[in-house]
Amino acid sequence: AAGMQAVALRASVTAIKGQPLMVVVSDDRGNHGQAEGDAVEAARSIAITEDDVIEHVGRLGGTPYRIVEWDIQLDEGVGMGFSALHKCRAAAIDAYEEAVLDLATHERRERGLACPVLDTSRVKSAADKMAAFVTRINFNETTGVVQTLGEFEPGKAIGPKLYATNPDALRVWAALGADFAWLSPELTLAQVKQLCDASPLPLGMVVHGRQELMVSDHCFLMAEGPCDGKCAKCKRRKGAPRFYKDRKGYLFPVTADIYGRGHLYNAVKLDISHAIGDLRRAGVTGYAVDTTLLEEAEGEEQFYRARRALQGKPVEKEEGCTAGNLFRNRTGAKKTVREKEAERRAAKREERWGKTFDGNRVDSSASIKAGKEAREEYELQEARSAARAQRKEKGGLAGAKNRASRGDSGTKRKVVRKENRGKFPPNNRGAKR
Repeated sequence: AAGMQAVALRASVTAIKGQPLMVVVSDDRGNHGQAEGDAVEAARSIAITEDDVIEHVGRLGGTPYRIVEWDIQLDEGVGMGFSALHKCRAAAIDAYEEAVLDLATHERRERGLACPVLDTSRVKSAADKMAAFVTRINFNETTGVVQTLGEFEPGKAIGPKLYATNPDALRVWAALGADFAWLSPELTLAQVKQLCDASPLPLGMVVHGRQELMVSDHCFLMAEGPCDGKCAKCKRRKGAPRFYKDRKGYLFPVTADIYGRGHLYNAVKLDISHAIGDLRRAGVTGYAVDTTLLEEAEGEEQFYRARRALQGKPVEKEEGCTAGNLFRNRTGAKKTVREKEAERRAAKREERWGKTFDGNRVDSSASIKAGKEAREEYELQEARSAARAQRKEKGGLAGAKNRASRGDSGTKRKVVRKENRGKFPPNNRGAKR
């Protein structure tokens, strides 16, 4: 992402005649990765230089790394394809990332359960009341929180709005130095458990609040007319709540920040505080209440709900809220119309083509035979249709030519025959009139 600080690495390249090509990359924290290539040989045409090595080993575009220091041992007159340098460098980077992830896994500590509240102006007055229950968060060890990759620096925790949906994101953030990350509220409980089991980082989830759907560089409040551009002092921002109404009648809250950016939130609030016990068993260790659009009293109430759930006390799901996809496809859960339709189509495909796995057809002998027969039948029907169309076209052209040679039309001939029916003997009906 633009503006993201790259991780500085040192690179050591050894290309000595008769020995394997070796590339080693390392960082200031002692992590390193190395890879060996084929044996270095004398150049057959053009020998490689140190500049060639720096240019091709230093190609790290598309990765979060940059090489700031070089150590090159290169025999004179040796040669190799540039692809060998590329391959060895890529293998060294992979080995470095594995070393970082192994270290992060070994050093992973189990965090105490906590329920942080996002800082907003509407709950500041209640901060003193709630502070007694968040003392388990070690603020001295927190170097910062980022909400976008552009703000990312190694050593910072990932903010709740930059959440993870797959293991790759967690591995990259761990390699970049993050010590905590947040999961997407759109995951199912089974997916949450899979990510917690595979994650090198402790993970958290937002358990209550409105999900932010979109951030726009355009201020939505300008729909009410031009403004003076002083967003920090804008009276519209501090006025009554605004909403975007969709065609179904749902009201989506819209806001603007001090930089003039527009924010669109979900019409239905997320509430999974009642499922904190399930999340805890799945491996989630951090929980947040997003009070961005909540009044002071409501924010305090939701904080205490989450606290009660953390203590193992029963908490009911709030009416009018959604649990997202957390309990989708759970045993005994009611299936939606869309899920039922998807199952029906899958069963139909399986009946015709054989069993499937992840949507890909398994080529069994029965399914191959069925597919071949279906294709042959389709091609035969197409050929018959084309032949009928061709015969029809030829027949139409021949009839038109015959009528033109007689100088009359088919309609006129029928009329004449009808009017003169019985005036000519049967053996003279074909004679000229």
